[in-house]
Amino acid sequence: MLKQEYAQHIAEMSQRVRCEEWAELEKNKEDFFETGNTWALSWLGHLTVLDAAMYHYTGKAEWLERVKECLGIFFSVQDELVQRYEDGSLPFIYKQEDGKPIEGPSKNPLEVLEENDTDPWHFQVVETIFSFTPVLRGLYIIGRDAFTQAEWNRLETLCYAEINHIFRDCEWGRHNRATLRAIALLLFARLFPQNASAARCLKLADMLFEDSLGNWSIEDATSYLGLWVNSIAEYTQYRGVWNFRIEQILSYYCHYYTAMLLPSGGLPEFGDTRFDSGTSTCLSLGAMELMAKRHNDGVLKYAIERQFRNMVKNRTMDNGVQYERGMTNAFVWADDSIQPEEPGLLSCEVLDELVGKKAVFRDGWREDSTYLLYNYRDVGPYGKLTRDYLQNTIPVHAEKPHHGHADEQSICALCSGGAVLLRDGGYRDSFTTNGHYRADFYHNSLVMRNGRMFRENGFLEYAENIGDYLPVRTEKLFFHQFAGAEVIKTRLYDDFHNADADRHIVYLKAANAFVVVDTVHPRAAQEMTTGVMYHAEHISPVEPGVYRVQEETAEGLMHFHRYKSASRAHAQQSLCIAFAGEGVSYSMEAQRRNYRQETALSCYTSRYYGADEYYSYVSLLIPETGETKQEIEAQRARALGIVHSLRTAHTRMGRSLTVQLKADGLEYTIGIQCDDGACIEDKNLRPTYSYEVGRASYGAFETDAKFLVSDGRTYGMIDGSRVDHRGKTLFSAYPNRCNQLDFVTVLQRAGTWGSYEDVLAGQPEH
Repeated sequence: MLKQEYAQHIAEMSQRVRCEEWAELEKNKEDFFETGNTWALSWLGHLTVLDAAMYHYTGKAEWLERVKECLGIFFSVQDELVQRYEDGSLPFIYKQEDGKPIEGPSKNPLEVLEENDTDPWHFQVVETIFSFTPVLRGLYIIGRDAFTQAEWNRLETLCYAEINHIFRDCEWGRHNRATLRAIALLLFARLFPQNASAARCLKLADMLFEDSLGNWSIEDATSYLGLWVNSIAEYTQYRGVWNFRIEQILSYYCHYYTAMLLPSGGLPEFGDTRFDSGTSTCLSLGAMELMAKRHNDGVLKYAIERQFRNMVKNRTMDNGVQYERGMTNAFVWADDSIQPEEPGLLSCEVLDELVGKKAVFRDGWREDSTYLLYNYRDVGPYGKLTRDYLQNTIPVHAEKPHHGHADEQSICALCSGGAVLLRDGGYRDSFTTNGHYRADFYHNSLVMRNGRMFRENGFLEYAENIGDYLPVRTEKLFFHQFAGAEVIKTRLYDDFHNADADRHIVYLKAANAFVVVDTVHPRAAQEMTTGVMYHAEHISPVEPGVYRVQEETAEGLMHFHRYKSASRAHAQQSLCIAFAGEGVSYSMEAQRRNYRQETALSCYTSRYYGADEYYSYVSLLIPETGETKQEIEAQRARALGIVHSLRTAHTRMGRSLTVQLKADGLEYTIGIQCDDGACIEDKNLRPTYSYEVGRASYGAFETDAKFLVSDGRTYGMIDGSRVDHRGKTLFSAYPNRCNQLDFVTVLQRAGTWGSYEDVLAGQPEH
């Protein structure tokens, strides 16, 4: 049962932390006293709640003794802090300014107390919202009766010192740091209701939560969004608040995480986070357990089990302690009577086109399944007050508010055969003023720049800049699943570069391959340099326009893991990337990304665009996977065969595009109408469009559809009124009598169908 697995894991981690961190305890304490580093004892706060959760579960006194031992250390550090302050022996308190000594907390790293408050008993001994709130949670789990009055009085003094500063450092809005502050205040008020500050703590907690309850988070980052969701779940339990708006938001985000599960069972990275991170996993587990219990939801329980067991098996914890933030909530709230149920869908939107703005393509829920995560989320037309507040208050020029990246229309992850073939760029190496890992040129996406290249040796050299975030807008045009193919089309509106860009991702299921089409459409005649970029640690050229990406290394996946798991012995799998297009150039350039040296692969043009011209890049992504070297070599030969069959053609000014290829006996044709207005005949007519004006040829097909795909046996189209094949009409919408704008005149004309698919004539139905 999962609850027992939680208990076993938490007990093991508690023991490990004690063995490993305790040895550095004196050094940590001295670090705090010498420098004021309030993170020095962070691990002790997390250890406290691990032990508290075990006491709550087992009732054994030994776990309570461990909790009190941890608390005793905090007491002793606070006592010594006060003594050193009174003795004048705290180095970080006394500073020189203009040659004169400055005394007091206004000139030290603990500059967080309210004005004129120099009471040393109000100094923090550890960072609060990430490191001491777990202590408050542990006390809440255990309850008042486990402590003597003297112990409780001492705890009140310690805890007040940890939450008092929030009134001065009161960050607000729909994001994680605001709700984390509120949880600390709320727990203090619940634990010490007789304290003189309890009422104002409760009041501020409610105020900080007000904008988050029942609303969307502004954060687009796996882990930070998890912190916010977990805090919302905690608030409902500590405050006794629940309504249908809170329920719908929590349910949404829990299923949002479920839809994104990696084949491994972990979570992908987008925004400021790390790939398949145990921290991200645990931050979502608490809320997911709560919602699984409320709805008796077996699908959520399935996702919970996959995440937790992946974290334990593959040791994905970023470190030994901080991952517990959501783990203890999951442990306390878990209900093992709920039976796990594998989700009944594969590829899907995650979860919508307004807030989530992501899509997943997958062929199963196995560890070796093919999986691609696509993110097209922009800032969004909500949460403006919070966004403006953060942008005007903290140094976040490189972020898409908040904790987001310039990753609109990017491929965040591609996995197949148990291998990670593409991934996002990671979190920052350190606090920085540039946009590293956040800027657009760190992502697997199209990058646009004004002007033309001159002396630059590669696309990255031209595109790279300081990385300030430049807002763009995106929207989904369609997401559709045909029998043999699945497709998404999104559009990006870039006012800064005065251009729009469409991205199609077409998953050819039988071929296990992805066709990615990026179409650039400048809004006026202008010079532009644009390129499609892919990134990985190891990329090698195969032949002109064809490259091989080696699967992610074990070291790359475990870079931040506290405990390294044994990497599985297997042949190195890979991804074939092939480009098609006229007049393109290629570059491979070194780039620091994902905390290491990587290669940026670009397919680019630097050219003049005429008015109303379209230019399309085509990328073909083919996983080369297998259990043995022989199987992988066979897949590589297969991939090259597919690549050599790849053909593209476009009509005048790039208004329509044809992509053709052959794979495993199937002959694929993809037709894309790049110009939305190609079918418009007369804006004063209804319908304004006609087949005669909008029709275009795509190989053996002719149609006015916005999109067409065929594998030679079946075909499907989106937003069209007719499809012909080799001169024979396969589908035709019925003409209808359409009222005109004067409501007198009638025009008989066929309208379009949203979608249609069928077998080709002469092909057997499946």
